[in-house]
Amino acid sequence: MPPNRDLWIAQREDFAAELMSLLDAPAEETFFGDESGFKGDPLARQHLVRRGSRPTQPYYGGHIRQNV
Repeated sequence: MPPNRDLWIAQREDFAAELMSLLDAPAEETFFGDESGFKGDPLARQHLVRRGSRPTQPYYGGHIRQNV
């Protein structure tokens, strides 16, 4: 919950009114997008290994991540 709930509600209403005016404008094109994240070095969750052996998982250690 935002700290100032009344201000937050007012900002949402202002944004909704502005968005609706843009959607109704014939000279404007409105695009909606979604974001996805991809990891280049994902962590393995499960392994199939021989009983008694010690599994190893190579790991770069950096944060290879790209949001699209």
